[in-house]
Amino acid sequence: MPTDGFITANGLRIHYQDFRGEGRPIVAIHGMASTGWVWRELPTALGRRVVAVDVRGHGESQWSADGTYASADAAADVAGVMGDLGLGEVDVIGHSWGGLIAISLADRLGPSRVRRLVIVDIPPSSSQQPDDVAPRQVAFDSWEAALAAESKRSPRGSAAALANLTDRTYRPRSEEHTSELQSRGLISY
Repeated sequence: MPTDGFITANGLRIHYQDFRGEGRPIVAIHGMASTGWVWRELPTALGRRVVAVDVRGHGESQWSADGTYASADAAADVAGVMGDLGLGEVDVIGHSWGGLIAISLADRLGPSRVRRLVIVDIPPSSSQQPDDVAPRQVAFDSWEAALAAESKRSPRGSAAALANLTDRTYRPRSEEHTSELQSRGLISY
């Protein structure tokens, strides 16, 4: 079971999960509209310590009030987590947008800190713009409806993995926050 923690980086409260293990730590960065929990099976598969970060505006991490969501901004947050945890040399893995964040992090920290860099499901450079990503439903009537939407998006996902993803990605909405969530394009149910 991971240890959940929070640090303040660049004025934002950033959440991470530390899956304790042996060897050089792996810093794992998720893609857009996901959370660090997506890496939950990696520590067991590799037998290594994995620190999975919820990038700004995702999972349990705070939203950016001024809307700064560039890869370099998120990389600065991840570097803050690494500094707070006292992580020296690490391997970094990033999926999709997390891959671009990982590249930015490696550039920021250099080869003395980032020993290996693994990029999954995105080329090192891309002309894709944020608006090119297919829109997602921003609100659901229930947790079950959010789970059904995730199941449709990932038809080969196991029931347990989809339930975990729904638990970690979606939050109950209150009437006072509904308009704010929708105006920011954030997801709730």
